[in-house]
Amino acid sequence: MHNRGGGMAGMFSDLGLRPGLVRAAEEAGFAGPTPLQEATIPVLRRGANAVVEASSGAGVTAAVGLPLLDRLAEVREGGEGERLLALVLAPTEDAASRLAEALAPFALAEGLRVAAQAPGWAPAAGADIVVSTPARALEGVQTSALKLDGLEALVVMGASSLFALGGAEALDTLTASVPREAQRVLVALPLTREVEDYAERHVRKALRIPPRAAEEGAGPETTGSVAYLVVGEEEKLPAAARIIAESTDTVVFSRTDERAADIAEALANRGFRIGALGEPETDVVVAAATAPPEEMAGARPLSVDVPFDAAQLRGRHAERGGVVLVLPRELPHLQRIAREAALAVLPRRGAAPAAGALEAFRRRVAQAAREEDLAAQLLVLDPLFDEFSPAEVAAAASALLRKRAAAAEPRAAEPARAARTPAAPPAYVRLFISVGQRDNVRAGDLVGAIAGEAGLSGDQIGRIDVRDTFSIVEVPGEAGDRVIRALNGTTLRGRSVRVDYDRKRTGGAGPREGGREGGRPAGPRRPGAGRARRE
Repeated sequence: MHNRGGGMAGMFSDLGLRPGLVRAAEEAGFAGPTPLQEATIPVLRRGANAVVEASSGAGVTAAVGLPLLDRLAEVREGGEGERLLALVLAPTEDAASRLAEALAPFALAEGLRVAAQAPGWAPAAGADIVVSTPARALEGVQTSALKLDGLEALVVMGASSLFALGGAEALDTLTASVPREAQRVLVALPLTREVEDYAERHVRKALRIPPRAAEEGAGPETTGSVAYLVVGEEEKLPAAARIIAESTDTVVFSRTDERAADIAEALANRGFRIGALGEPETDVVVAAATAPPEEMAGARPLSVDVPFDAAQLRGRHAERGGVVLVLPRELPHLQRIAREAALAVLPRRGAAPAAGALEAFRRRVAQAAREEDLAAQLLVLDPLFDEFSPAEVAAAASALLRKRAAAAEPRAAEPARAARTPAAPPAYVRLFISVGQRDNVRAGDLVGAIAGEAGLSGDQIGRIDVRDTFSIVEVPGEAGDRVIRALNGTTLRGRSVRVDYDRKRTGGAGPREGGREGGRPAGPRRPGAGRARRE
């Protein structure tokens, strides 16, 4: 629940939050509410339903969590007995665990308990707030481990990723079990069609935060650019050090004064000269979010933490570009505020040009990066970024994809070769069957008998000619003897059946090419070609 705010006029106490929550925010190093938090906290404290168009990086966890805890603490003080007060849903168990960890210290400040249905957490029994995936929560409801009848609030975080990962059905089922009067909060970026549909059905009379413009255009024309590098939290400092080493005279922005001090110490240990702007023999200036951008004095900006809004991004990076280090789950937020700031965001490093199959593979990956919804996939991979760099994870995924493609090529080659080789016309024989129209036999009866007794499919059977007292049926030549043996002696429509080769037409017992009257070859048969004439 990191607040990237700072330098703002408002304070958390101005938003009406309980003193315990305000103190907890101050102790966590929050300099002040972000614009999203200023807009969201008063609305959710009133218990209103809301659709919040935001994601990690804008201070969204505090924007939703602090007013939720404020309301629930008041409910708990009412002494209505122990019951589950809020269910918070996340796309993955890792995301649920991360949310619960962020909420827990603030909940404890108000005497509330948070639990996650995720590995490494104690059972959720007795918790005031449970954070879970829809599937795990639904399992808890079905086993009576979770009881939703006393719920005060349902919060769906990262809804667009949740739907992309297949959680829609479980979410709908859970929502139907939530009391109608419970507060409902939906958080998503982007607001996909599935998210909008869910909001229309289940989040009635919801306030939109931020308010939606009457008409949404393509956005302002870009006036500059900033590079970004997707990294895990543990990779941020090494990545920052590598960037600074390429060119000193850098201003490093972080989210809090405490974090700025830690970064400065770590960079000094690596041999960089840390100082203030304008001081001689200074490689790096490390500033918190409160540092005025106008004092950068031409230095190159590096945001170790993604800016929380468009104004902060533009203030830091519009003049000299620079680099933003962004967590995988924060990338949609960065892309959004860059559009609002009229800045293009570009990956810091591009692929070197090459030729042949490798270049074709890179082009497909680049196209997917531009066109696919990557937020859900980044969420799936997010736990790996604490153990491996994003480049290593991408390389591993590339290796798996290329191995799969190589394995698929031999399998795909066989059908392709077969498709290029014209199929020879199948050889059919004509069978005489001793039942016909007088016995109330139809073509469908004959198909059923042959399929059931001889094991041929309907598509293998050719023409069927049902006459007055007998029928003629075409079957593949290699199946003729099998059909004769299987049907002889059986009954059809109450009549005993006798089957043999149609010797009048074939002149013998063997198969004849084609099988049409007059001896003209039939040519290749389409599947089910004889079926249209059977009824």
